[in-house]
Amino acid sequence: MKTPERLIGYIFHGNNEMAFEFDFTHFILNLYPSKSQYRTLTSSSIHNLQDVLEQFKNNWIPHKILIGKGVDNKKIFFSVESLPSNMNGFLSFNVDWYLYGTHGFDEDSIHSLCLRGNTINVFFPPKDPLELNFHYVSNVAEDFSKIDVSISQPNTISCGSYDISDSISATIEIRSSGYCEPLNYQQFVHANSQVLITFNTPINLETALSEIQDLHRLFVFLTYRSDIRLETINLQSFNNSGKQYHSGDLFFPKKEIPPIDGQPNKRIIEYRFLETHICNLIEAIKLKKAYLDHIPSFDSRNIITPNRVVMIFAAFESVFFSYYGKDAGRSNKYIAIKQEITQYLKALQNTKTSQEKKYVGSLLSLIKNHDSSLGKKIEHALQDCLQVMKPFLEEQYSTSDDMSLCNRLNDLRNKLVHGNLSLEIETTHVSDIHILEILIYAIVLKHTDVSDEDSQKALAQLFNLS
Repeated sequence: MKTPERLIGYIFHGNNEMAFEFDFTHFILNLYPSKSQYRTLTSSSIHNLQDVLEQFKNNWIPHKILIGKGVDNKKIFFSVESLPSNMNGFLSFNVDWYLYGTHGFDEDSIHSLCLRGNTINVFFPPKDPLELNFHYVSNVAEDFSKIDVSISQPNTISCGSYDISDSISATIEIRSSGYCEPLNYQQFVHANSQVLITFNTPINLETALSEIQDLHRLFVFLTYRSDIRLETINLQSFNNSGKQYHSGDLFFPKKEIPPIDGQPNKRIIEYRFLETHICNLIEAIKLKKAYLDHIPSFDSRNIITPNRVVMIFAAFESVFFSYYGKDAGRSNKYIAIKQEITQYLKALQNTKTSQEKKYVGSLLSLIKNHDSSLGKKIEHALQDCLQVMKPFLEEQYSTSDDMSLCNRLNDLRNKLVHGNLSLEIETTHVSDIHILEILIYAIVLKHTDVSDEDSQKALAQLFNLS
């Protein structure tokens, strides 16, 4: 579906239908009132603005969806900030995203999502649909007289399914295809891949947006880049005849960021390392077992600062707790005594009233939440993931048996937690932190059933290691 060069039409705002034009460059929706609307807006704008500012005082500005139609009669949805700029009755909204749909687009009947673009092509290189046959004149690689190009039928791979809710599930397929543009003399043969997510029952736009957000998080994880972008997002539905059709396109602001390198040194966990385990990874992201808040942007992933180190420590603690629990690595005697004390305090709490009950509850909470030091947790995770981590440890320290990095990281974390954010990060610390970043991924991949061999290859590619 091709978006027009100018996106203009009419939109409902409050009780008014107003003309609009969308600014593609700045992602701003401009509304143009009629003369009568203009008088109403200008006469009440000062009072309304004061009321709105008071309402949003000390709170985040909420967002809302405006629905309209373009001059081509296509349905359009804009997600905007609720507080617009108001220039004498002419309103302008910052836009989070917009959806450009067909005339009959039903936001409550979305059957599938289709993701395409450079990110998808690097994740799943679309080489299978094309077969090239070079007719060489000599043994020199560049010396050939002609090329025969064959394009096969689209290749579809099933990647399994995952649950969205008790009643909604999704299946994932990856499809690659080739096509020709005979009049494009610079590049007449193309190949692309797409990720197709199909739902067992039609979903609404709110659920679709939630799934797209989770899919974006998936590729943040796969690329170790917070600024990754899903370039093309298509929505598909069924028409009255039961045929599936392309019903809409979803657009987010374009970011000027470097694309993923498609060369052999590309930094991404490709499909070939995950295969059907990709569904396990999506479920881990949905359950927030795969922590993402520490993942840097493209420009900052090679920069180590105290603030970033704190976030990496937080990521490890979160992932460790999700997969191992608080008492991982503790002896059976310790766990038994902890349970005995917990049971005693619970019984004691039931015999107390008022303030005394709160005191016992505080002690009970301390016992429950008491866990190992960071160093002990890192050592436990390294031993559990040693088959994956062994070559990375040997590359950094020439051995996989030396666990002294656990104590170094524990000391570094204690200094940072106690407010020493001006601490100078030493060279040894950089190597230790880099190992911890890899270990976080090794834990997640191990517990999403990716084999040790595939995990090793995936992490070596993602973190650009030999």
